[in-house]
Amino acid sequence: MAPRPRRPLVSLEAQLQQLTLFSDLDAEGENLEQLGPIIKSLDEARQQDAFLRHLKAFVRQKDDEIETVCNANHQDFVSAVDKLLRVRSGTVSLKHRIGELNEDVQAGGQSLGNKKKQLLETRRVGQNVDEAIETIQACLRVLDLANRIDSLIQARKYYSALRSLEELETIHLKAVLHHEFAKHMMESIPQMREQVRQAVTREMKEWLYEVREKSRTVGRLALDAMEARQKRWRIKSQRDAMLSLAKVNSAIELVVNERVEYNFVENEHVKIDFKPLYQCIHIYDIMDMREQLQANYQEDRRAQANLLLSQGLSFHPSNPTFPALLEEVVGFFIVEHHVLQTSPPGFRADQEVDDLWDNMCERVVDIVSVGLRDCKDTKVYVSTKAAVQTFIQTLEGYSFTVAKLNALLLTLFERYAQLLRDRFSADFQQAMRETEHQPMVVNNADELTKVLNVCWLKPGDADSLRSQGFPLSLPFSQTYPLCCMDIRNLVDQYYTFSDGFSQHHRDIDDILKKSLDELLIQQVSNGIRSSLEKTPNLSQIAQIVVNAEHFKLACTELEGLLAALRAPHRGGKLRLDASVHFATTLSLAQQRIDSALASKLDQFIGLAEYDWTPARSREPGQHAAYLQDVLDWLTTMMDSVLILLPRDVKMNAYRAAFRYMADQLLNDQLLGRDEPMCNLKGLVNLDIDIVFLRRNAQGLGEGFAEVFEEVRQTLGVLLTDSVNEYAHNTTMRQTKYSKAQPLKVAGILERIARYHSSRGPAEAELAARRSRERDAVARLIRR
Repeated sequence: MAPRPRRPLVSLEAQLQQLTLFSDLDAEGENLEQLGPIIKSLDEARQQDAFLRHLKAFVRQKDDEIETVCNANHQDFVSAVDKLLRVRSGTVSLKHRIGELNEDVQAGGQSLGNKKKQLLETRRVGQNVDEAIETIQACLRVLDLANRIDSLIQARKYYSALRSLEELETIHLKAVLHHEFAKHMMESIPQMREQVRQAVTREMKEWLYEVREKSRTVGRLALDAMEARQKRWRIKSQRDAMLSLAKVNSAIELVVNERVEYNFVENEHVKIDFKPLYQCIHIYDIMDMREQLQANYQEDRRAQANLLLSQGLSFHPSNPTFPALLEEVVGFFIVEHHVLQTSPPGFRADQEVDDLWDNMCERVVDIVSVGLRDCKDTKVYVSTKAAVQTFIQTLEGYSFTVAKLNALLLTLFERYAQLLRDRFSADFQQAMRETEHQPMVVNNADELTKVLNVCWLKPGDADSLRSQGFPLSLPFSQTYPLCCMDIRNLVDQYYTFSDGFSQHHRDIDDILKKSLDELLIQQVSNGIRSSLEKTPNLSQIAQIVVNAEHFKLACTELEGLLAALRAPHRGGKLRLDASVHFATTLSLAQQRIDSALASKLDQFIGLAEYDWTPARSREPGQHAAYLQDVLDWLTTMMDSVLILLPRDVKMNAYRAAFRYMADQLLNDQLLGRDEPMCNLKGLVNLDIDIVFLRRNAQGLGEGFAEVFEEVRQTLGVLLTDSVNEYAHNTTMRQTKYSKAQPLKVAGILERIARYHSSRGPAEAELAARRSRERDAVARLIRR
């Protein structure tokens, strides 16, 4: 047992003084409680012996004092001695008691030391326990946090899971890193982060699948909304002509319609929650792996787009699947646009979406081109065009470029136009084959109204026809109203199909022009020409001319109709080549008539037997007798066989006949090879005939005088003896005799010179003169 530490020495004097305080105690009653502290302090200071010695000295001192006192007072002394004895007896008893107390204190101190040692050991064990508890609690916090991370992942609270992982790695694990399990957990932190990444990626994949399932609904809602906008705008455009200049999605349309934004990805019909995507982006950003997410997202969306376009498609009217594809495509790109607008900057690049859109457009164009390659049903083209047009306008509102799709619309229009051309071409061919080149007859007002409603006529012709009785013979054949009806239907179907085209106006107009020209030229005008070649009958030719005149009028009226149907901002007038072609056809028909008339006129002129060297000329006004027969025949032809011809055509026929007669009399009769000579009297007779013809021609109307100008001026040079002026005076030749040709004047002079030469020496001088004049005029030819 370790020695007890010594306490500081106490003052023995002070202890004695304290002890004397108990002098009032008697021997019978000991107050040991007051002695305890004194004995304890002496024992602790180990001054028992010294105290006893001091006490003994004190006793002796007191004895001496007592003795002194006793000497003075024996009785008091005896009393004092008795007291002293009692004190001594008490002191002895006190000593024994102090010894006993000392033994008790020693025993208690040893017990106390043992207990204190046990206490210290217990404290050390408790401290170890506390440290163990604290360590266990730290480990439990780590394990609890790890378990909580798993729970957060299961609860899809990925950001909290990552924050907890960071807290676990940077704070909690460092405190217990000396444990093996902590080291193992530290090594598994990357795997836990990967677990978070995989979980958030898996949720995003599930979201992508959900988006794919809901995209069609989104697209259908958007397309339905666009169709409603189109209808509203069509109604407003019909009410206000100024609005017809603007199209759907134009600035004017957006202002006038005052469109309320409708969220197609979140409404009462469908709701797409973009939280999984945004959460995935956020987690990947925290993990500094956004590029990987961007690549994966782009690849997934491209795969979904390819999956959309890999479906089997049908354009058949009974079960078309193409509109459903467009609905899914619209939904797909509305989602893309929403992601582009709402995702963190830099996640979805505009170029990526544009590339995906361009690829989708190319695939859609290919699908439509292949799907309609062998289609001959115009209704399929109309429905496909409407679907594609709504598709274009819907996505155009989301700023997607639609140039390729507009080109697809133009391609559809071209194919549709070809189908219409083929169909109407067959109708036109049938109408041309069945024509009999006879006037059409209507039997009642209803039939007449139907014909007048589809035909183009000159102003006043319709009223004139209505005023006549029935049965009524119309000026044109049945071919004309049939073709007019087909043309109107063709134009209506063209512009109905092209309604809503915001671009390619010029291309559409060119296609329509090409179609109309092809039908009118190839089927109608060429058919008329073919009939002209096959028809020898002048009355049928006249009917053909009437029909051609009406078709030419129809071309002119059709150009006006096209100008009215076209949008005002496209401006200009659509010129049909068919107008020129019909004019040429009319010229050919006129030539056929002129040729037929000329053939008969040749017979009349061939029987005339002109004498070019008469002894005397006829009296003025005494024309050749056959000329009256010619005029009578011409009048009869115009009033019977060619009665159907319009007046201007008749006048042209008259004009051509008179011109032909004048040319024949001058070129064939006078200057023909069979007539080597002539004299002035013969020229006078010819001039009388020409004057007669000219006078009768002028009675038909204006414009006939110039027909005879060449022959009259040519004869005038000779009959007025103006050859020298004609040969040498340029001004005179260019004004008075502009139609007279030097070659023909010289030919007549040559024949007159021969005539005078044949008369012998008497007229040699005249022959020489005419020869000189001929040479002078001939010099004009060499110029």
